[in-house]
Amino acid sequence: MATAERRRTKPLNLIKRQTRKLSSAQAYSRIYYEKMLKPLVEAEWTRHIASNPGIERKPGEFLRHRNIVIREIYNAETDEVKAEVEKRREDGLFSEDEDFELDDNDGIDAVERQRHTKAVNYHRKVLLHI
Repeated sequence: MATAERRRTKPLNLIKRQTRKLSSAQAYSRIYYEKMLKPLVEAEWTRHIASNPGIERKPGEFLRHRNIVIREIYNAETDEVKAEVEKRREDGLFSEDEDFELDDNDGIDAVERQRHTKAVNYHRKVLLHI
């Protein structure tokens, strides 16, 4: 059982981390990626690798290309959409640390739910020695 006690060498950090503001294009991606940007990005990626064979094997190439495409789409957006993105960005409703998209009315609750889930999972792991 001594090995079970040594499994966790670093304590789980449950303290809310300081967040930083996303760029406009990153915030735009957080809001619209799953809803409308993903098919556009994937179609553009398919065209890109068709014209540049072998490029998909390079590490980070898809992410780099995705960011370029999202920036281009964001720059072509209407002023109303850009204003909404800026409003949500300035309000700090999401941050670089989050793995999920937040709705307008549940920003703080979602972060608290995520912290609670981490704590519960940690306690299960410690108590059950899983």
